Amino acid sequence: MDTDVLTIMGTRPQFIKCLTLRKEYVNAGINEILIDTGQHYEHNMSKVFFDQLDQPPPDYTLSNGGLSKLKMLSSMIKDLEILVAKIKPKCIVVLGDTVSTLAGSLVAKQLSIKLVHVEAGLRSFDKTMPEEQNRIISDHLSDILFCPTNTAVKNLTDEGISKNVYFSGDVMLDASKRFKKYFVRPKQLPPEVVRGNYDLITIHRADALISKKNLLKRIEYVLDLSNSFFKLLLIHPHTAKKVKEYDIDTSKFISLPPQGYLETQWLLQNCTHFFTDSGGMQKEAFFFKIPTTTMRDTTEWPETLGDGKNKLWNSISEKIKSQEENPFGDGNASEKIANYLKNHLRT
Repeated sequence: MDTDVLTIMGTRPQFIKCLTLRKEYVNAGINEILIDTGQHYEHNMSKVFFDQLDQPPPDYTLSNGGLSKLKMLSSMIKDLEILVAKIKPKCIVVLGDTVSTLAGSLVAKQLSIKLVHVEAGLRSFDKTMPEEQNRIISDHLSDILFCPTNTAVKNLTDEGISKNVYFSGDVMLDASKRFKKYFVRPKQLPPEVVRGNYDLITIHRADALISKKNLLKRIEYVLDLSNSFFKLLLIHPHTAKKVKEYDIDTSKFISLPPQGYLETQWLLQNCTHFFTDSGGMQKEAFFFKIPTTTMRDTTEWPETLGDGKNKLWNSISEKIKSQEENPFGDGNASEKIANYLKNHLRT
């Protein structure tokens, strides 16, 4: 059977997006092959998502985690070139702004295969961020671009990209609605930690981990501003490594290792306040109307600032008053994307 769509993913948010899209591909009669680059190689950040949601694993799983970004990119390109040349898909789908996204984009265009970017058009306007670099390159290489917000559409227009650009809505909104009934309390969570008495914290971006000073600044910031009795630190493997290396005291936090998607969403939905430097999770907090402080100077999701639920830690940026009732769409982004690709592939 010919392969219509070859999807390239590698990180936690991409796993969830792919599971949501996969269902709609099946409904649309699209034959998809799924490749996991291995960027998030720990079980709790990769395979567990497929196990939890009782979904078949990726068709191919590569081993590209644990490397520096440039070594990871080089290794992915080498592996993907071999697989893509063998599979010969009609198009390649990449998602978001990760190293896996960039690798997939470069391989697609070098092999003259149509490139589709889901979650296109996001801009933080901070080109020092690797994610910003990845999304700009992928957008300018892509043949078809699906935007989660109208702001993203405008960003592309401002850069001269208007052909085959579509406002689809946000796939993660689809996922939050589809899987909400399965959200579950983490087993490792102490029983005294309950809804309304804890703040949730995630810190993982490169600029936060590059020095002891930067990481300590964020830790102290949370301790100064958090008003909840419990402070729950959902600690990324890279962050845990740096906490140990820098000898930073985190005893005032309850630290949990990476959780499955269902547990993470439970924690987010039930916290009092969310402190983060994550892109995707500040958006998920917005879906649940959770007050959020984004420990960054910019955000690629300005829509989350509109109702005052999310604020940047520098408190300089003005709130963006969205005129849209649902800036992230109607929760049917995956269906729209699948139906468009079905029609596109048949022409």
